[in-house]
Amino acid sequence: MDMITQNAYHRERMIKYYAKHGATKTALRYKVSRKTVYKWLFRYDETIESLKDRSHKPHRSPKAHREEEVRLIRKALKKVK
Repeated sequence: MDMITQNAYHRERMIKYYAKHGATKTALRYKVSRKTVYKWLFRYDETIESLKDRSHKPHRSPKAHREEEVRLIRKALKKVK
């Protein structure tokens, strides 16, 4: 079992504990903030996949070069070589 899956099962146990004991006791027992408990609670949709970490990769990069700029850069580099 990989670490990602272990984290997801840990979060699932936390949610089940929350159902019986509430947010404050859950946060104390699992050593997380109440905000984190609620984050995983609202994200949970009865599947273990919903509790896995999401990607941190940005969806877009506003400072990235446009295709036109990339072509000009490559052209300039060819001249230098």
